[in-house]
Amino acid sequence: MCRDQTRAAGGQAGGADPTCRPAWRGVRGRGGGTFGRPDDTGAAETEGAGGACRGGGTAAPGRIGPDLCDDAAMCGRMTQQTSPEEVARIFDAEVREHEGEPFAPSWNVAPTDPLTVVLQRDEGRMVERVRWGLIPAWAAKPSDGARLINARAESVASSPAFRVAFRARRCIVPSDGFYEWQRAGARRQPYFLGTPPDDLGGVLAMAGLWSVWKDPATGSWVPSAAVITTRANGQVAPIHDRMPVLLPRDVWAGWLDPAEKDSDWLHSLLVPAPDDVLAIHAVSTRVNNVRNDGPELVEPLEPTQATDSPAQATLFG
Repeated sequence: MCRDQTRAAGGQAGGADPTCRPAWRGVRGRGGGTFGRPDDTGAAETEGAGGACRGGGTAAPGRIGPDLCDDAAMCGRMTQQTSPEEVARIFDAEVREHEGEPFAPSWNVAPTDPLTVVLQRDEGRMVERVRWGLIPAWAAKPSDGARLINARAESVASSPAFRVAFRARRCIVPSDGFYEWQRAGARRQPYFLGTPPDDLGGVLAMAGLWSVWKDPATGSWVPSAAVITTRANGQVAPIHDRMPVLLPRDVWAGWLDPAEKDSDWLHSLLVPAPDDVLAIHAVSTRVNNVRNDGPELVEPLEPTQATDSPAQATLFG
């Protein structure tokens, strides 16, 4: 929805105006992710850095995933394949040089891994690589941000971990899909939620927050980011009760602008996307293991290969 129309509609983004509807996706790009639900303090349901998982298991230090969190209810997972240069073209930005490892496409990015984001600096709109998991200012070590992979839309403005970033350090995480896991008995079936097949090369713009933290041990500055989640729309709800906030193209500039202080307008964007924005299909459980990577992870399973459950009937027909 266009910005002026969002205001006029009383804060209901994603309206039916056909002139704005195509703006939900960009022109070309790849990526994706999966998002757990943080609590009101900003901590994700799955704890990081060796903490406890909501499902009763434990997470290995520095990494979170269904294979490392014993029976965790929801863990973060994302894919990003588009080069920073292509992301810069889509978002009319420049690529900021960094000293880390060169970009490599990945279909299985886990928390604490590098993440491509679009953000606004004094010198202009930039594409940067940051650490996934926002490291708060009071953190003693980088791993303290491993649990802060998501920010809950309902509490982002008041959460001690995210409120400063929400006021002035908002970013976009470009993506063409994300994973969610649906429980069916003792099994958890992964799904890929991406752009529809007819939207060739489409990109989803996930609302995010970024920050920088100075490592007291090295003196170096570590940039990091989190993705904002909201309640699921009708399409996603059969699989999970949360989904990432997806920003229409028309609001990208305002969302990224640090000078934008209209809290009502910003909050009006943190709502579920329309039900026709995503295409959903079951994928192999190979994605459960963070060591696996490659385009085969997003390939659809035949309906008979997926876990048989009532909810899946709404996804496959």
